[in-house]
Amino acid sequence: MLTPAIDVGDVRYMIFPIRGLDNSQGSELDILIKSLAINPETVYVSKRPKLPVPTYWGATLSEAGFDQLKGHRWTANVKQIQEIFPNEELVEQFADYTAQSSAPEELRVISQPPGPEPISRYHDYVYRSDSQKQVFIYHAELGINANHVDFGGRPVEWLYTNQAIQTGNDTETESPFTRKPGHSTCTASKAVGSTYGSSRLATLVVVKTPDLSTESTGDMFSTIADHILEHGREGRSVISVSWGSKTPVSIEDISRRGSRWSYWRTLREGVVELYLTGSIVLFAAGNAALQLDKLGRERRDVDTAPATFAEGFMVRTVFVVSNVENSGRRWRTSQRILTPYAPGLNIFAPGVQVKCAAHDSNLNVGIKTGTSF
Repeated sequence: MLTPAIDVGDVRYMIFPIRGLDNSQGSELDILIKSLAINPETVYVSKRPKLPVPTYWGATLSEAGFDQLKGHRWTANVKQIQEIFPNEELVEQFADYTAQSSAPEELRVISQPPGPEPISRYHDYVYRSDSQKQVFIYHAELGINANHVDFGGRPVEWLYTNQAIQTGNDTETESPFTRKPGHSTCTASKAVGSTYGSSRLATLVVVKTPDLSTESTGDMFSTIADHILEHGREGRSVISVSWGSKTPVSIEDISRRGSRWSYWRTLREGVVELYLTGSIVLFAAGNAALQLDKLGRERRDVDTAPATFAEGFMVRTVFVVSNVENSGRRWRTSQRILTPYAPGLNIFAPGVQVKCAAHDSNLNVGIKTGTSF
């Protein structure tokens, strides 16, 4: 952890080395940085497994120390930390990180440092291991294969919808929903799995419904909101929703008294309840981009619920997630949402041929593609 600057003009910096340094050069640069730091004991070294030189150093420097490092032949850049992390809460300390060796490529992609190097150069998934607060991921779907090794040792809680209880599906398994077997286990695995998941510190809350019918999902979001409030988890919860309607549903449809008007209104009101708890809500964008609408146009824009509900929330805690290839190119079937009124509404993440826990075995690996993953 770095201490605050101890004199006027002393500022916290990140020092990035040039590429191609060997061990000897890296060691000399390390010695120089620590000699110029206000307090050598507070210098943070970001070490990466299998690389000869740290990714960066963090140090509190005087103006003279900054000038000397800025012009050094072995430094690529020296940047004030506030320029990189504008949120002051994020710069109070340097994070601790852990590396997972030989990680799935999609995980390596999201922790790869900026630059043109091919992903093949990076063999590890690097993630935060110093969580500042406990976070809960509410996985709103059909349950999971809790016995899979990817969930071994991970904190898991179970929450059942009224329909799950009434139909006797309040068991720690994945519901036998045949249209997409294994979908629910896989998406949970990508969230928190010990091998395939992106979040290694969050607690998984499995919100189980017996199927994805209107009767089963109607009270799902309000059930989660009540649970968050009951357990004091406001502002510390993420709700992951990886399913959607089979046919298009717009915001306008909700205001019309059609055959499913009451259901969509109830579902959206549940999203409002989640929004009011300060939770982050993530909706899968949908995979119908190559399908045609009634006018013969490709359905590239998000048009299914509950993803379409996101446009109604101007404060960015409700997002739509599209999938991309590991190169960053949008996958051809992935829908996306475009609106000039809510920038940042759509986020993108790797979701092509990703690895996850399988539902039909405690050891097998599933391979999935889609905005759900």
